Amino acid sequence: MPRCGAGGTGSRPGLSPIYPRVFPSDPTVKDFIGGFTALHYAAMHGRARIARLMLESEFRTDIINAKSNDGWTPLHVAAHYGRDSFVRLLIEFRAEVDPLSDKGTTPLQLAIIRERSTCVRILLDNGANIDIQNGFLLRYAVIKGNHSYCRMFLQRGADTNLGRLEDGQTPLHLSALRDDVLCAQMLYTYGADTNTRNYEGQTPVAVSVSMSGISRPCLDFLQEVTSE
Repeated sequence: MPRCGAGGTGSRPGLSPIYPRVFPSDPTVKDFIGGFTALHYAAMHGRARIARLMLESEFRTDIINAKSNDGWTPLHVAAHYGRDSFVRLLIEFRAEVDPLSDKGTTPLQLAIIRERSTCVRILLDNGANIDIQNGFLLRYAVIKGNHSYCRMFLQRGADTNLGRLEDGQTPLHLSALRDDVLCAQMLYTYGADTNTRNYEGQTPVAVSVSMSGISRPCLDFLQEVTSE
């Protein structure tokens, strides 16, 4: 998380102590630490009432998608901290839903990584790209063994066959690596191709075969459905 300043003792409770010095009246001004505006700080601390006043002002278009030095918008900050009502507020005022940080990260990705499930649903309900970064979200859910997220993304139409750019591993390959039969079953149900090959020419079955272990339920499942 880019630095948003310290918390605590400013004239507005819960905001950074530099808030009153840096943001006396103009919400478009950025601070000297990370390039954050007053709206970024409000998002960090969930100060929706203050934010609404700023968003209803003539400065709205200048601040709602303003980026910090690291390319974070207020929506990035709100998603990172799990400020559900703030995420809704920003979307209400037409914040860009999929802005990219300097590292190519979207608010939805931050919400997933930080396990902000309500924020995840809000963002998806409002059109966030579920296949961002060539299917990062579904692969992340598989890698973490998060069956709840995996199911949610599949039900919302995530592409089951997008591979990682660095090695071509699809979600089904990753399920095989983890020997996660439940994930593999869900992926197969939603259209995962059992014959897709990674950059080394391996199918999910081949990946599963290469793993050590006596009991490999995922391998048994993949062999069964691949031979159909």
